[in-house]
Amino acid sequence: MATTNAPAKASGAPAPRRSAPIRAAWADPRVRAVADAALVVAVGIICLRVFQIPARVHDFAFPVGSDVSVYLWWSRVAAGANVSLAGGRPGIAVVIPTVGALLDVGLVPAVAGVQYALGPAVGLAAAALARGRGTGSRVAWVTGGVLAGVWATHMGDGYIANLGFAATFLAAGSHTRLSSCWGR
Repeated sequence: MATTNAPAKASGAPAPRRSAPIRAAWADPRVRAVADAALVVAVGIICLRVFQIPARVHDFAFPVGSDVSVYLWWSRVAAGANVSLAGGRPGIAVVIPTVGALLDVGLVPAVAGVQYALGPAVGLAAAALARGRGTGSRVAWVTGGVLAGVWATHMGDGYIANLGFAATFLAAGSHTRLSSCWGR
């Protein structure tokens, strides 16, 4: 006969489940909000780390991508206050020198900074869009955010204007979805 170390029950009632306090804690909206915020930070960090892998592994001194030189030229033209000559994508051509002036760095680090910030922004905006649907689990929107961020790493190799468009498009979509859920 096998012996167990379990305490003897005084009555015939079943032993309380240990997950009851955990379930009660998850019922608190503040705990869920803190967990969601931690997951959003984790998605952002994962996307940023994945996005920086090529630059970290190969120790690149310049931003990665085929169109980086075009963005540098457009940024120099836009910084000269003639934005209309900056091609068909004047938004990013204005953002890059603005970021460079704010951070007091040159245009090359500013291009890299904008590029490496917009990649994770795509992942975070996609996670917000998936979370705003309200029908999926945390795993679904975290996975959606990470996969969109990883996808942005492949698109981000020089196509900074496309990253900017994708990030703002997804963010606007999530805002529209959340606004329609709240009745605004």
